[in-house]
Amino acid sequence: MKEPHPHHFDASIGTTMDVIVSADNVTRDYDLGKVRVHALRGVTLYVGRGEFLSVAGPSGSGKTTLLNLIGCVDTPTSGAVRIDGRDTRALSERELTKLRLHKIGFIFQSFNLISVLSLQQNVEFPLLLQGGLTRAERRKRVEELLAAVGLRKATYPFATWPPISAPSPRRSTASGWSRGPPSLPACAGSCSASATPRCR
Repeated sequence: MKEPHPHHFDASIGTTMDVIVSADNVTRDYDLGKVRVHALRGVTLYVGRGEFLSVAGPSGSGKTTLLNLIGCVDTPTSGAVRIDGRDTRALSERELTKLRLHKIGFIFQSFNLISVLSLQQNVEFPLLLQGGLTRAERRKRVEELLAAVGLRKATYPFATWPPISAPSPRRSTASGWSRGPPSLPACAGSCSASATPRCR
């Protein structure tokens, strides 16, 4: 398969974009007993660095399947998915885990926050896994992320660490963003009326 150039010309806007995510003729099939379900049929997609993209469609149209492939939690039956130029098919499980940790943020419809941790701890947890930041740098990053989703007033001193009272879209958005800057892919689950993430 021909390797795509890292810069893709977008005819709709008449310019070249720096590609952060690409899917090239991707298919995904599932076997349910004797029935083969074709969840994706030849999807080709380019997402530029810093671009905001929504995938819309009826239930069962393959939206979540596509996000799972881009988020490296599943692999295509055929075709290629590349994140920041790296072909996910060529990566080991360890390399995929590292890619998810450092390059991809997830914002789940069901939030998936850790209930025994405070709001700040939920946001800080991915930063602890990544390493490389001092305690002060992590706290500064957490404060910036919470402020970006309008939750600065909801924070408390780190010394108190109160548990979160209930999950919310803004809290899970802040946690999803902690992987890196907004130019990196953030995969949001199926949207609902309660999911109103604010993007920079």
